[in-house]
Amino acid sequence: SQTAEGISEININITQSSESAQIVAKDIADINVSTGEINENSTRVKSSAEELSDLAMRLNNLVGRFKI
Repeated sequence: SQTAEGISEININITQSSESAQIVAKDIADINVSTGEINENSTRVKSSAEELSDLAMRLNNLVGRFKI
């Protein structure tokens, strides 16, 4: 009957929507993980840049002690 076919089609659409929602949820979770990794790497880069800056200042001070 048409009613049964309509209900069947609705069920198929609901299943497809549910599957799509699960895919979107997984993608969001993956983005969240990637964002955390980017944050950690940014923190490491900042720390390395600060260390490099400190080394450059110390080297500049050492070189400044030499006179020709």
